[in-house]
Amino acid sequence: MAVALVAIGGLVGTVCRYLLSSALPFGSLGSIMLINGAGSFIIGVLVKQDTSFMWALLAIGFCGALTTFSMMALDCVKLIQQEKWGPFLLYVFGTNSVCIIGCWLGILASKFVGSWR
Repeated sequence: MAVALVAIGGLVGTVCRYLLSSALPFGSLGSIMLINGAGSFIIGVLVKQDTSFMWALLAIGFCGALTTFSMMALDCVKLIQQEKWGPFLLYVFGTNSVCIIGCWLGILASKFVGSWR
């Protein structure tokens, strides 16, 4: 049952992300920032939900598809609340660095696999 809920939420989240990023007038980065902020807000609201139904459908499925940033934001807030400043800083800078470097390396690798646009 949980897998079905995640799948349904993911489908809706993916479609919402596509529609929002196509419709918002802020350009790619502005739209992504707004969508990531909205997803982070939604998962922040959902963290107090006690039901596995709501968590699977909306947090993991919907927010996970809308933005993976929402889960990172939740993890960061938990580390801040626990006053674990070292792990918090490592997680924030490490995750962003790894993702940016990974994307950059992927773009470089794409030149060997095929043409970039």
